[in-house]
Amino acid sequence: MTGILFVVTHLHGIGHLRRIGVLARACSERGLEATVVSGGRPLRDLDLGDARLIQLEPWLRSRDERFAELLGPGDRPLNDDMRSKRRERMLAILAETAPKVLVTEHYPFGRGKLRFELEPLVETARAQSPRPWIVSSVRDLLVRKPAEKTRWMAEAAMEYDRILVHGDPELIPFELSFAQAKAIAEKLVYTGYVTEPPKPRQKEPERETTGGEVLVSAGGGAFGREFLQSAVSARPLSSARHLPWRLLVGDNLPEQDFRALSLTADDGIEVQRAQPDFTAQLARCALSISQGGYNTAVDVLRAGCPAVIVPYEQGCQSEQRQRADLLHKSGWLTCAAGGDRDPGLLAAAIDRELTVRRRSSRQRGPGPLPKLNGAEAAAEILANLAAIVPAPDPGDQPRGHC
Repeated sequence: MTGILFVVTHLHGIGHLRRIGVLARACSERGLEATVVSGGRPLRDLDLGDARLIQLEPWLRSRDERFAELLGPGDRPLNDDMRSKRRERMLAILAETAPKVLVTEHYPFGRGKLRFELEPLVETARAQSPRPWIVSSVRDLLVRKPAEKTRWMAEAAMEYDRILVHGDPELIPFELSFAQAKAIAEKLVYTGYVTEPPKPRQKEPERETTGGEVLVSAGGGAFGREFLQSAVSARPLSSARHLPWRLLVGDNLPEQDFRALSLTADDGIEVQRAQPDFTAQLARCALSISQGGYNTAVDVLRAGCPAVIVPYEQGCQSEQRQRADLLHKSGWLTCAAGGDRDPGLLAAAIDRELTVRRRSSRQRGPGPLPKLNGAEAAAEILANLAAIVPAPDPGDQPRGHC
């Protein structure tokens, strides 16, 4: 019997899988047997620690940021045969692992295109004896959805025992982006933000914004081409033009775009594929310029470096802008909305951020950091649930925090 079974499918970016990787490692470190089922494209440098990885086949990705069409290997559109194979394999994994706790990442608050496999998974788990606890893992903010979709999400969430919200309600309460939060309030448990645990290191001298390098990052790279190109163009316009710049390009940016970016970069810019030591690079940089995905934003907060966030807003994506605006208003960083299309705007935001940090001795912002112990807190919650098996019948479930 597996302790925790995580089910995740990253369709365009890599944030969901990275976050589950951190959670799986935290569970393993507590002595829990953890298995991760990944239904997205295989990812280089995925660190699961002692957790087991099962790659679901055929894997899927989204054609673009609208998530309107899903594609399998060879860019074959998702069809009934692929759906059947994935659904059957998912149910076989559930039977094989017999988890004490089943965790679905983002679902039912997203991944509606995968309902064909996730709804049967949850229904089958609920019918098992002993029955596993059924838990949803969800980030702090959701993309805005029509009211009929949020109502369905709330109804589907009623089938769950716990909803782990990986955020801090003092900074961003879940109801800010999910209007139906009150309907499932008794199931909500805030864990704090999930981030890579800090690595022990020797004490470093206080960071000076006149030294070090400017670190430009675009997460997995799928949404990063315009942003990275704008950053290259913004460098000579900014007060950071005399510093060395390093552009970290995720694997999801096509090779031809990576090469084109390298050709347009001047001598003061090094362009490279993203590496696993991103958090260590953040800790010693003079300035971070990044998009506003969950993982990157939280890594920036933990590092405490001066930071400019350029939120991705194409299609129906609202989550990055909302998070960046809130962090900007709270004084943690500078939001440069539109900076992916306007290098001048981005350069001005860089100058504002560096000026503010030079004038202030408080590099970490206006007050105490939001809670960043989400991985450890979530692992403790899951361990406590795993110790109580079978899960109670839905009508007899204890409510609230465990």
